[in-house]
Amino acid sequence: TERKRAEEALQQSATELKDAQRLAGIGSWSWDLRTNRHVWSEEIYRIYGRDPRLPPAVYPEVKEYFTPESWARLAAVVETAVAQGTPYECDAEVVHAKGSRRWITARGEATRDSDGKVIRLHGTVQDITERKRAEEEIHRLNADLERKVVERTAELEAANKELEAFSYSVSHDLRAPLRSIDGFSQALLEDYAERLDDPGRQHIGRVRAATGRMAELIDDMLQLSRVTRAEMHREPVDLSALADSVIADLRRTEPGRQVEVTIPPGLTAEGDAKLLRIALVNLLANAWKFTGRQADARIKLGTQDGDDGRAFYVRDNGVGFDMAYAGKLFGAFQRLHAMSEFPGTGIGLATVQRIVNRHGGRIWAEAAVNQGATFYFALPPIHST
Repeated sequence: TERKRAEEALQQSATELKDAQRLAGIGSWSWDLRTNRHVWSEEIYRIYGRDPRLPPAVYPEVKEYFTPESWARLAAVVETAVAQGTPYECDAEVVHAKGSRRWITARGEATRDSDGKVIRLHGTVQDITERKRAEEEIHRLNADLERKVVERTAELEAANKELEAFSYSVSHDLRAPLRSIDGFSQALLEDYAERLDDPGRQHIGRVRAATGRMAELIDDMLQLSRVTRAEMHREPVDLSALADSVIADLRRTEPGRQVEVTIPPGLTAEGDAKLLRIALVNLLANAWKFTGRQADARIKLGTQDGDDGRAFYVRDNGVGFDMAYAGKLFGAFQRLHAMSEFPGTGIGLATVQRIVNRHGGRIWAEAAVNQGATFYFALPPIHST
């Protein structure tokens, strides 16, 4: 009875091992070097595509199941294992009798006798075809991605060259006629003022104002272009010192204005100092402009912690805006206030957004009509980009 139970348990274990090898795609083998006896598990027959009614293929007859390149690699590690007893692991490509191909990982170890001589090799063969196919697909996708990157890089370089040509044209070809228009308009006012009536002088004044706005627009467009193409130099930047400098410049332009400005010391970020100064110039100049009608104008630079880290902000108590139109804020030439109310070209916030984007950050705003506005920008640290 005990023997019967032991035989049943052994049979059960053998069945479970066979099922496990089938499910895992792993077959086991052994090779007795003294008798040249080979033993294969059932799964190895399936992997090699060999008729299970045949005995195991002996070494080196098993080479018929491999491509020449794979067999050369596998035979080299097997012979080293026989000679030196070193374990091995080798990927190889198997060719079935019907021409289909599969990939395996062959592993082997050696057994020595009391004299240290290698007398037996044993190991496993695992079907890794699906893994290889996945790897090949990844390689294909990577190669396709690299090709697309090269193509996109070439397209970007071409676009940058066109942008440079456009910037040159704007800077030189458009400024010249603007200067002429402004110059001749000024000459008319100076030399023919007595012959012009008030409406005539007003018309010429409007022409000069329009050329001035056009010149400002050209300057802003060129700055937006430079921000997009400028080389970045990341380093720790003292935003407090930059903001102090910007506010000092604004006070010099309007010495009569009383604006309460709060800039905490020691606010630092990691980024390009020149680009971050341009961003602060635009944000603080906007706050300065849109608080122009406030008797108790207030502007504050500060920080706020959120789910995605620390964000800086520029807050004012100016005219604000309707959040329903917030989606237009950062588009070039987009304005939420009439030119007659507040001057500007509508490019400043677009410039700020591009600077923040180039730093890998994000920018957003919160506001209400006649209740001020707050512009937030988050800049990731250098090591996270």
